[in-house]
Amino acid sequence: MKTALKFLTIFYFFALILFACSSGNDNGDQPMEPTEKQTIYESNLFTMYLPKNVNEVKGVIFFLTGGSGDSRPWVRGDVTSPPEAVLGRQQIVQIMESYNLVLIGNESSHYSEASPYQSMLSALQAFANASDHPELAFAPLLPFGYSTGGRAALNFAFNYPERTVGVYVYKGDISNISDQSWEIIRNIPTFLHMGELDTNVGSTIPYQFGLNREEGALWGAGIEKGVAHEFNPPFEFITDWMKASAISRIPNSITSNSTPVLKEIMKESGWLGDHDTFNIMTYNEFQGDLGSASWLYNEETAEGWKSIFE
Repeated sequence: MKTALKFLTIFYFFALILFACSSGNDNGDQPMEPTEKQTIYESNLFTMYLPKNVNEVKGVIFFLTGGSGDSRPWVRGDVTSPPEAVLGRQQIVQIMESYNLVLIGNESSHYSEASPYQSMLSALQAFANASDHPELAFAPLLPFGYSTGGRAALNFAFNYPERTVGVYVYKGDISNISDQSWEIIRNIPTFLHMGELDTNVGSTIPYQFGLNREEGALWGAGIEKGVAHEFNPPFEFITDWMKASAISRIPNSITSNSTPVLKEIMKESGWLGDHDTFNIMTYNEFQGDLGSASWLYNEETAEGWKSIFE
C-alpha cells in the first residue's frame, strides 16, 4: 500500500510539471517574440528618433532645417544619399547612444507659427507622453540649425537660455538679430559656420562674433573654403563639438519633473584658435588676441577646427 501511494505521488508530481510546461505558452512550442521597441515618433511638424538603447533621455539634438526644407526624413533615416549625409547620421546616432540623447527634426513651415520656439517645447511634451519618457518634457536642447534654421537656433537660445546646451549655426543668417541682450547667451557655447562661396547668407563671419568674443563669449567661428550654401556639413567636426557639448554641459543626474541645471563652463578650460595664423593653444597659453580668437571646448575640437577652416 505504501509503495502504491509513493508511486502515485511521484506520478502526480511529474504530471504537474508536464502540464505547466505545455500550458505556459499560448503559442505552443513557439517562443514568444520580443516586442520591437518603437524608435520613430511623429507630432505635427516634428519627428523624433529615440535610439533603442536610450533608457533615460538626458538631452535633445534639434535639427532645425532651412527655409523651405524638411529635416524629418533625415531624422527617420529615410535619406539614402549622398553617402556623406548617411554617414553623418550614423555619427550623430553614435553620440546619441553614448550620451542618452534623442534627435528631433522639423518641417520649415514651423517657423511661421505664432510661437515657433514654444512649439518646439510642446513637441517635447507630446513625445514625452507618446514614448513614456516623462523626463523628455524637461530635457535640455542642443539646436543645430541650417540656413534659416541657424537663426532659429540662436533665437531659441535667447528665449530659453536655461534649456540650451549649445548652438551650432551652419550657414545661418543672423544679421537681423538684435544687438540687445547678447549677454543672455554669451555663456552658451556657440559655433558660427560659414561658407567661403555662400552668396545666400554671406561668406564672412558675422560681426556679432567679434562683438561677443570681446566680452568673453564662449563662441567659435570659421569660414569653410570652397563651399557655398549647400548642405554638406563636415560631420566629424560637428559631432566632436556636439559630444563635447554633452559632456561639458549636461548633468549626470536628471529628474522626470524638472529642468536640469546645466553645468557652467569656465572660459579658461577651453582652447583658442587664431583666425589669421590658425595656431591653436590652451586658453592660458594663447598669445594672440583673445577677443578675436575662436573659443573651442578642448584639444580635439581645436584640432578639428584647424583641419576644417585653415
